Order: sequence, then C-alpha cells, then structure tokens
Amino acid sequence: MGLFRFFGHRDLDVDTIEKELKTLSDKHQIIQDKIAELKKVKISITRFIFLFVAVSHILWILYLVKIHENKQVSQGSLMNFMSNLDRSKTTYLFAVPFGAYITVFILNYLVDTWIRSHQISLRRLQQKRSSIIKDLKDKTNYDATDGLLRKYERPTTIDDGKRSTEIMLKPLSIITQTTSASKQKPTSIESRTRIPQDNQKTFQDRILDLIIGSDHNESVESRYALICEKCFVHNGLAPPGCSDPATVKFICRRCGFLNGSQHAKDKLDEELAFSDHHIDAKVDEAASLKISN
Repeated sequence: MGLFRFFGHRDLDVDTIEKELKTLSDKHQIIQDKIAELKKVKISITRFIFLFVAVSHILWILYLVKIHENKQVSQGSLMNFMSNLDRSKTTYLFAVPFGAYITVFILNYLVDTWIRSHQISLRRLQQKRSSIIKDLKDKTNYDATDGLLRKYERPTTIDDGKRSTEIMLKPLSIITQTTSASKQKPTSIESRTRIPQDNQKTFQDRILDLIIGSDHNESVESRYALICEKCFVHNGLAPPGCSDPATVKFICRRCGFLNGSQHAKDKLDEELAFSDHHIDAKVDEAASLKISN
C-alpha cells in the first residue's frame, strides 16, 4: 500500500508506527471536541434567538396596548385593537416570529452541515487507524501467534499453581470442615436457642432491681426460648432467672411431649454421639482411600 510506505522495509519501524497512531488518536480527540462544542453552540443560539424574540415581541405588544385609546376589556376589544393597527405594525406583529423561526432553521442547517463534515473526517481517521493496525497484524502474523500461545502455553505462574493445588485439595478440605463442624455441635437443643444477654444495665434497670428484684425485671431478650425436643415447636420463654433451660419441664402444646425429663436428655445425647461416631468413621475411610491412591 502506498499510504503506509514505512511497511515496505523488512524490519518494521515500531517507533514510526507508534507515532503515526498517536497522531491519529490526537486528531480523533480534537475532532470529537469540536463536534461537542458545535452541538453546544447550536443549542445556545437557538435558545437565545427564541428568548430574545419572545421577550421583545411581548414588550412591543404591551406597548401598543398601552398607547391604544380603548383600554377597556370588553367583547370585541381584540378586534378593535387589530383594526386600529396600521399595515406596517400588523406585518411586524406576524413577521417577527416567522422570521425568527427561519433564522433559527438556517443557522441550525449550517451548524449541522459543519458537524457532518467533522463526522466524515472522524470516520476517515477511524478507518485509517484500523487499516494501520490490521496491516501491522498481518505483517507480524499477530493472530496466528496469539492463537498458538493461547493453545500451547502452560500455566507456569504461581497463581496457576496455587489454583491447581486448591482444586486437588478441595475434597480433603470439605472432609476436614465437616469433622470440625461435627465436633462443635452442642450437647442439647436448648443450648442453640440461647439468646445473647446484654450485661450492661441502665440506671433505671438497677432501680427496678432494688424495688421488685432482678428476677422479675429480667428483659425478654435475655431469657431462653423453650423448644420442643420432638417437634421443635416454640413453647414460650423460660422463667426469669433460669440458667439451664434443659431443667425446665413443660408439655408441648402441639405434640404433648414431656420436655425436660432425664429420659429425653439421655436419648438426645445418644443420637448426637452416634452421629459423631458415624462422621468420624466416614472421615477415616476417606483419608485411608486418599492415602492408598
């Protein structure tokens, strides 16, 4: 191509290509700024002309009304006002708005033509820049080289190695998390229903403690919830001052199960112990299989 004579050499001049692309980018930005400025000028001119004509026309009409002899507002006053105007004033009354519209139309047409010429220059610069980049890719065989690198390049970075290690260790991490969660299980259902207690008391709370006692002044937020061990239905709150809801005996309002008995506590402890033993056996089996592999 005769346009890109610097591509005729066997060794590409990278500095020349970079300078050419930078020049095109600068011209592209300058033209974009000019287009934005012309659009602002177009809007400003239109607003100024219409506002100036409207205000001056209204003032002129008010002046004519003021000097008119018939100042009374009655039926037919508009016709009397129009009939008393001479030909020149009547022509001016209708010609000024029409002339303002024609003026704005012509100015907008000229500005739009100027903007379109800049847009054509902008498209030419974009095409020229795209041609330079495309020709540079063809000369350097960029697409084929990039495809080979993406296809055969191995993950040699530290991040890729960490990612592969995390994928390999993910099953063992899941087993370890399951074991930790099972060992942290509470020994009773009521221990999970504990609501955090705020130990900070205000001056009013301390006065009430002295008058009616601290047990009766205990807030609802600091008391235990009574949950049925069989159907898990909420059965109200534990009495004030209760420190262990497992000792509170109550009959479930839904299933009629007697909660707080020693038999129910022993049964729950046996179920949790069996669950922990079963999970530990599964973990040991998975670890032995991992080691054998």
